[in-house]
Amino acid sequence: MKRLSLAATLLAATLLATPALAQVDPKVARSIALREQWQWLTRDIAFPAEWDADGRHFHYRKTVPGGFAFVDVDAATQAKRDAFDAGALAKGLGIALG
Repeated sequence: MKRLSLAATLLAATLLATPALAQVDPKVARSIALREQWQWLTRDIAFPAEWDADGRHFHYRKTVPGGFAFVDVDAATQAKRDAFDAGALAKGLGIALG
């Protein structure tokens, strides 16, 4: 009897909690929309850098028109280069995904 009661309680709690999770606070929705509208207005804003495992390079993401660029920096020479070839990656993904 206790096992059935526990199962019924868990089922009821799950069913009642699901609609509550689906509702989004209007302030949160407005905040998310604001971010989506404004994020493309910035240029050259760098995000926190992360060191590579070798300890000689670090990379970071920065805003550019239409999205983000990823930059790799040699700490000793301060030479910057693209972290990867975005065009080649896009082409490869297009081929792989059809």
